[in-house]
Amino acid sequence: MAPSALPRKSQTSYAPKQGLDAKAEYLDVDGVPRRSETVTRRMIQRGLSIGKAQLLTDDDQLHTSRVGRQQETDARATKLERELAELKKKQDANAELKLQVKAERRQWIDDSYELVAMRLGLWYSNEFVPANDANVDVTEKNTQQAPSKNQRYIDELGNLRRKARPAPVPETPTSNAAADALLEPSEPKDSAAYVQVATPPVSPGPQQV
Repeated sequence: MAPSALPRKSQTSYAPKQGLDAKAEYLDVDGVPRRSETVTRRMIQRGLSIGKAQLLTDDDQLHTSRVGRQQETDARATKLERELAELKKKQDANAELKLQVKAERRQWIDDSYELVAMRLGLWYSNEFVPANDANVDVTEKNTQQAPSKNQRYIDELGNLRRKARPAPVPETPTSNAAADALLEPSEPKDSAAYVQVATPPVSPGPQQV
């Protein structure tokens, strides 16, 4: 047979198959990772063993394949990009929420200061009325020109107020003698004013014989 008639081996190199049809990887007795020439991963799953060799884990098998390493790198990069985008979105939302909370807190502080200043003004002007006052009647429609009997009214802003009253004028004290004279009854100076009433005689009772 002529040498030219012999079948030639293909010079083209093919990439190793992936999946269960790929050759099984294992560690030899020296701990060197190797690839079997005859045993596939599907055969390992069906119970075939490679002597005393130690099979590689799934992660180790991925690192022994160039295609597997590239797929793992691409998946890791895609996952990282997605996580970074989600993190950026959360950071923007947190920053916006912090600004909103800060603005609401500032508004609450300003309103509280304004309320305290108004109440202090009412207190110093003697117009402050406590909310738990039993004499407060908020059902009446009283104004500043027509307050209630307790001089209380509702202003145009809905605040309960009380009109300031003038200070009472102290009365002039009197002496004890003058006070006693006012309390004692006065007697008439003319004795003729008195009328003497005669008492009727008492009749004697029956005499015994």
